[in-house]
Amino acid sequence: MSDQNSALRTVVFVDYESWFYGLHNQFNAETDVTGWFKNLKTKGLIDDIYIFGDFENNKMIAQDRLKLRTLTSNIIDCANLESKKDYTDFIILDRIYQTVIRNDLIQQYIIFSGDGHFSNVAAFLKNFKDKVVGIYAVAGTLSTQLRNSASWVEIVYPTGIKDETSQVNKQIDINVEKDENYCRDLIINYIRENEVSPTFIPTFTNTVANVSANNNVSKDTIANTLKKLIEEEIVLQRLQKTYCGKILKGLSLNKHVSI
Repeated sequence: MSDQNSALRTVVFVDYESWFYGLHNQFNAETDVTGWFKNLKTKGLIDDIYIFGDFENNKMIAQDRLKLRTLTSNIIDCANLESKKDYTDFIILDRIYQTVIRNDLIQQYIIFSGDGHFSNVAAFLKNFKDKVVGIYAVAGTLSTQLRNSASWVEIVYPTGIKDETSQVNKQIDINVEKDENYCRDLIINYIRENEVSPTFIPTFTNTVANVSANNNVSKDTIANTLKKLIEEEIVLQRLQKTYCGKILKGLSLNKHVSI
């Protein structure tokens, strides 16, 4: 895949909020800008990189501006007083369509986001403009629709980047009734390993995302199994405060129930 596309003129659009919080919230990890850029350079001839985020109002990502400037000066501040994440997506989409109109010489578009909001533009670029569309997304954040709209996919983990192009248009699932115990064990082990962490809180969302991504089981299957565990009070939900003061509905195992 890299060899086929390495000579293509390429523009890159990075949703830095998706990258930063995908790693921070799910893995308690930081973005590896240098490692990602090394991987990116194998994908094509990079004309431009645009990085988007609400850097003005968001102190956590604002501190990363300096390291992002080692990659590009095109850092777009998506300041939004209403703090709606969709606003950043809208600005990215607008810039993508502007690029399509103004520069037909671009052969490949790379988007760093797992958000399904980008599936329509990805499908448009690939199917109607004959462009190659690459996707980078943090593990557990990539929507199935966006995955299936892309030409290739790379999944970002704290330990590196994994080529998952072979999974485009595929979704491996299991028989829920037959293998429900298997899913229950995956979820219980995940919560048991993470509930003792002083800096990471397992929640419904990150448990579903990570257990699904790490074990190649659909999110719906994991979510339905987790709901049953909560209904049976094997897994408990309670409000917890993160080390940075944010309140989350965290998951923990019921120590009064034999598992």
